[in-house]
Amino acid sequence: MFKGKKILVVDDEPDLREILRDEFQLDSAHVQEAQNGIEAFELVKKNKFDLVVTDIRMPGGDGIDLAKNIKTLNADSPAVILITGFADISPEEAYDLGVEVFYAKPFHLDSFRQSVERVLKPLSERLLNKSSSPTSIQIDLPTQFDDALKTGFLHLGRGGAFVKIEAPQFRPGDEVQLKIGDFEGSGNIKWVRIESTPGYPAGVGLEFLSLNQPSFVLFDSWLKAHQSQSYIPRR
Repeated sequence: MFKGKKILVVDDEPDLREILRDEFQLDSAHVQEAQNGIEAFELVKKNKFDLVVTDIRMPGGDGIDLAKNIKTLNADSPAVILITGFADISPEEAYDLGVEVFYAKPFHLDSFRQSVERVLKPLSERLLNKSSSPTSIQIDLPTQFDDALKTGFLHLGRGGAFVKIEAPQFRPGDEVQLKIGDFEGSGNIKWVRIESTPGYPAGVGLEFLSLNQPSFVLFDSWLKAHQSQSYIPRR
């Protein structure tokens, strides 16, 4: 599953580093460790990692600054998984920052492994030819894809989108079918903003789970034309 992948585990708690290190090494990953964000970023600058898994609260450099520094250096690689046991940052802030996965402690190791496996796959492998679970929850905008982008009803990131929509019926974790003109696929809702706040309209942030071939071509073309640090934009 993780054979040959280069992973950096960052935490000031040796026990958690050991658990994650052993989990990755069981699948033949190459694992390095750091005990804070400053030490970790020095390693990132000198090594080509596929993934950085980091806690937030650490003496000597926190995980939020580490994620910012990594994504400023290169938004696409390495992928960053941010773990927190506190309310240091909201999901919408984390994904907008560029983090690919955001976990709150405690978390289930099986679910964590699935997230790691998915985020390490190439984008086309993640999104194309994927069957999604049947669901009656739909986001259907009565406009074309390009118009939705121009009017601000849709904002794209590297792994998902903000959709400007009244969203009282949606909940984080909902899997939805997405249709915006000829753009079709499925997504997982990561956060919901039920009411508008200054500068941020009501809507949902969702991660793309699957896209049909024409929609993937549209998304891939957008990615090549834009340099987005955000994984799922806040607006």
